[in-house]
Amino acid sequence: MPLSRRRKRRPRRSRARIVALSQEAGRIRLESIFDKGNASGAGLKGPRVLYHYTSWEAAEAIVSTQRFRATAHDCTNDEMELVAADGVIMEEARKAMSLAHSPMLQRSLGLFVSKYEDSRVSAARRTYFASFSTERDDPGQWCNYGLRGSGVCLGLRLLEIEQPVIAGVSTAYMPVTYGEVELREKVAAWFARLASDCEGALDIEENWQLTLDALNVTAAAWALTTKTERWASEKEIRAIFFARDGHRVVPVEEDREDGSVRRYVDLPVTARKRMPIQEVIVGPQQGLDAGFARVLRMLSRAGYRHPERKAVASMSSPQCF
Repeated sequence: MPLSRRRKRRPRRSRARIVALSQEAGRIRLESIFDKGNASGAGLKGPRVLYHYTSWEAAEAIVSTQRFRATAHDCTNDEMELVAADGVIMEEARKAMSLAHSPMLQRSLGLFVSKYEDSRVSAARRTYFASFSTERDDPGQWCNYGLRGSGVCLGLRLLEIEQPVIAGVSTAYMPVTYGEVELREKVAAWFARLASDCEGALDIEENWQLTLDALNVTAAAWALTTKTERWASEKEIRAIFFARDGHRVVPVEEDREDGSVRRYVDLPVTARKRMPIQEVIVGPQQGLDAGFARVLRMLSRAGYRHPERKAVASMSSPQCF
């Protein structure tokens, strides 16, 4: 069969930027969750090191620019991104509405349910992710993200340190919950507390607007950190970048080979001048000498001290199919 004579089209790209819009005041906002959690350090206690499996080219770009590529929520490899929690949220909201004694709460829940399709966090292009794992030298992630073992894994100390300060963007590290069981328990308990807090509240606009805002913000937090059970082995902690109310992120856009479009923004993951790299694990399906030499060059060019102490060989044996 003759080869196609069509010229290969170059990927379409655009520049990322953040645009300020008009501000609304006096409302409960999702950004408050980020700000409260980040009052000191990353706001999340967890494993000392988080891991990011990737290609050599991507790792070198990350280290040289001190930026991670944060992907738009609707351009990830999970078609259920940000919507995996929706079913549970709606079921528990309707149940709470049927049990509510407070007219004010009934009104707020009714508005929440009727407007959820348009107000949920997945309905707006405000959310970008950079993903990390708590799993070190994991065979599955070498296969899925580390070029079947021929890539590299960056181990970074990102928790309990200074968060990046990005104009117009809120940031947070959040662990992912997998499946419905744990989520349903959390959602049901929260609605029960809300019903208790609203007992006797006056049925006035100020109260039901505050309650509606609280419902939207809390539902968004659940949506941001819930995935289906099939992803549980990844044990993900995600860096979430959320455009603040009154701002929007204008990302880079690239055409993928399959015809889809990927949107992303290159953003810092810490306020420090250099990301605290603990180790760089060389994938198991490559020569160690060449891999170690590449780690040394990559870290030395970025100004890291004693790069030879950070290069580590993978002990994993991934069976990639």
